[in-house]
Amino acid sequence: MNLLINLPLARRVTPAFVLALGIALLIPNAACAAAPGGGDDGSEPEAAAENQGDLIAMLPSLATTVGFVDFAAIRETSAYEFLRNDAGIGDPDALEKIIAETGIDPRTDLHRIAFISSDGFGTWDDKGAFLVLASFERARIEEALAEVPTEEYSGRTLYQVGAIDREGEGEESVSVDVDIDGWMTILSDTVLAFGSGDSVRAVVDVADGAPSARDNDTLMALLEDVNTDAQVWLVSAQEAMFSGITPGAGSPIGQIGYDRINAMMLALDLSDGLSFRMRGRTPAEEDAKNLGDALNGMVALGKMMLQSNSPEVFEILDRGIETGSRGHDVTINARLTIEDLRALREYANTMIDSDNGQVGN
Repeated sequence: MNLLINLPLARRVTPAFVLALGIALLIPNAACAAAPGGGDDGSEPEAAAENQGDLIAMLPSLATTVGFVDFAAIRETSAYEFLRNDAGIGDPDALEKIIAETGIDPRTDLHRIAFISSDGFGTWDDKGAFLVLASFERARIEEALAEVPTEEYSGRTLYQVGAIDREGEGEESVSVDVDIDGWMTILSDTVLAFGSGDSVRAVVDVADGAPSARDNDTLMALLEDVNTDAQVWLVSAQEAMFSGITPGAGSPIGQIGYDRINAMMLALDLSDGLSFRMRGRTPAEEDAKNLGDALNGMVALGKMMLQSNSPEVFEILDRGIETGSRGHDVTINARLTIEDLRALREYANTMIDSDNGQVGN
């Protein structure tokens, strides 16, 4: 069976979680991080004393994307309570196995994540790394990884944990797919680093004094326009960052000149419902205006389709979502209350049930 300490595979989904968290709030069974916690008194563990600046400053400077997720802060929000009380838990057996293998309970011990990509927006698989601020026992992690291949780099042990399988019960044999470039190292008693081999080594280099993401002037300039008090944020900059996206035939996205975007800024605040702001920056104001006009048209079409058959949902989206452009930026803003989220989730449930019924006919 798959060994559940295989956390580095999360480098493939952590940034995706950042981008999709707002949607996940609306879809049942989609947010395992909102599973009910036991005995959480609301106090912040000692590990959380390391702030987001510390984590960003521990990432290497050669990045095109940098982002941050504050799970400890999310757990204090009304949106988290909505998820915890109303949304699905996911696979409880898998959760218990993670806890048994690592001693880490993602519901209470996972505090903050900072991540980078150095090969474009959305390409974390090969050029990405992320840092996890968590409460864990170093000895327990080291014991769980005792049989995996290791390398020594600059006085630190790197563990190859990209793909680990354990077979049998009791006396278990461990096999590792060495072709999977997934590594981990323990940076401190509160911080774990995951990513490709080169990326983890670059993180170690920063710990030894190499330039950090805070020295990346391009990304830090973008960060000045982002609400970094939000629980989730991301900035990314690269020429033709969406050039690899090819819309399918008839896809409405083909009407949007997204290839003109060379920087992205995103912030998601869950303090009071959901406040989402995403900005795409273009080289010229005309590019942003054309993008904004196309986006407005698509949103208007979607709202029009809802207005007749789902007027309550239409009213929520019409009031809560704005699109447009200003200067060099095309923007998407959303402000939804917990009541809005609950109504949208119920609508999503209705649509899913309807689709399932059609499949069964």
